[in-house]
Amino acid sequence: MSKADFSRVNFSNANLKGVNLSFSNISRANLSGTLIDENFSLEGSYLFLTRIEGLNLSALKGLAQWQVNMACGNDNTQLPDGLTQPTSWPCKFETDE
Repeated sequence: MSKADFSRVNFSNANLKGVNLSFSNISRANLSGTLIDENFSLEGSYLFLTRIEGLNLSALKGLAQWQVNMACGNDNTQLPDGLTQPTSWPCKFETDE
């Protein structure tokens, strides 16, 4: 599933254990509540406004700060060592108003 376009796809509550989404466009997709493991990959993926609220991403390799900065997480989102929560979190969405 790498190098694919999954923009605006609702993956919420899906089992994505072992799925490789490397270098994919996942902009505005919803990953909240998905089941992932250490083999799940977002390396190089475009995460503009991608919803990652509450995900434990701490075991992911290849996730970069520039990706996290574009994504939408919250205080329950766990990031790999060396990455920090951006000040833009949590994101505001049209449905939040």
